[in-house]
Amino acid sequence: MKRLTTLMLGLPLLLYAVAASAMMCDSAAGGSELLPVLKQEGAVRYRSGGVGVDEAKAMRADSAHFPLTLVFVARAGAREHYTAAVDVTVAGPAGAVVLQTRADGPFLLVDLPPGTYRVSAVSAGQSKTRSVQLVAGKHQRLVFAWTLHEPAAGP
Repeated sequence: MKRLTTLMLGLPLLLYAVAASAMMCDSAAGGSELLPVLKQEGAVRYRSGGVGVDEAKAMRADSAHFPLTLVFVARAGAREHYTAAVDVTVAGPAGAVVLQTRADGPFLLVDLPPGTYRVSAVSAGQSKTRSVQLVAGKHQRLVFAWTLHEPAAGP
């Protein structure tokens, strides 16, 4: 009976320790609670987001788990900032579209098998296309940058 009582008193402490440990591991891993939901189109898994400092930090940390990271930037004069609402199309080695989505933030993490892909991104009516060769065990990062024209200053 004494053993059962000791076990029952110690169980809440043990559960608390396990929960605290899990939270510390999650926090050290970049805070998965800050990550946008993982989505899937066909066989392609992807995560899109990075709006705000904390979510951007979590996305950068999570990018190590994806073979391809796309980053979207807009430049206006000397200023540069992240941009979102970018329409992205990824065509596979045979030319077939494997992913077509709109980026919810400046980062798009894509889980693709090794191969050569053609990535097209459209922002503010401007299209950019890049090719990328994905190799097993190697991470690739493509930055798409658009130049925004600031209106001329009036008299």
